Amino acid sequence: MNRHEMEAELRGLLGVEKITWLPYGHAVGMTDGHMEEVCMFARPGRAPLSSTRS
Repeated sequence: MNRHEMEAELRGLLGVEKITWLPYGHAVGMTDGHMEEVCMFARPGRAPLSSTRS
């Protein structure tokens, strides 16, 4: 899927209007295809980040 297709799929599945792409991906070798970390938005301009790394 390209970016446009992914955004359309997320809008349909989640009922959201805006998709925010974070500028950085995961560190190389940190995952084998499963999701390691989740980002949740509290309010505009604030993004609490939960991390599995210590």
